[in-house]
Amino acid sequence: MSRTGTRSSSNPPLPSIDPTVDTWRDHALCRRLVRIKVYTQREMYDLFFPTRSSDPRLVADAKAICASCPVRDQCLGEAIKFNQYRWGIQGGLTADDRRRLVSPKRRAYRTSSSTVTVTASPS
Repeated sequence: MSRTGTRSSSNPPLPSIDPTVDTWRDHALCRRLVRIKVYTQREMYDLFFPTRSSDPRLVADAKAICASCPVRDQCLGEAIKFNQYRWGIQGGLTADDRRRLVSPKRRAYRTSSSTVTVTASPS
């Protein structure tokens, strides 16, 4: 696998979602990719918690993983619900994206428990 996170065709298929699992986090694609050893924990940390000097391709790779994730809305909802605007990519958005999404003039979301339905995208 390359440093930018592309999967080779020799990697095993993604496991199916187990309905007996209690938490949405266990269904998160980022965690599933670690469990089947597509990424190491360190590689996932580097992808989802980039620094200002990180390669922009890593951010794009993390956002691409989130775009395919079955629990993206729950992840984004929890990040917004608990004011997690300081770091990391959660729910497919960077911390800056999340701050812009919920800024006073762009309250373009509604919450229902920890789920968020986005009605406008960050600019």
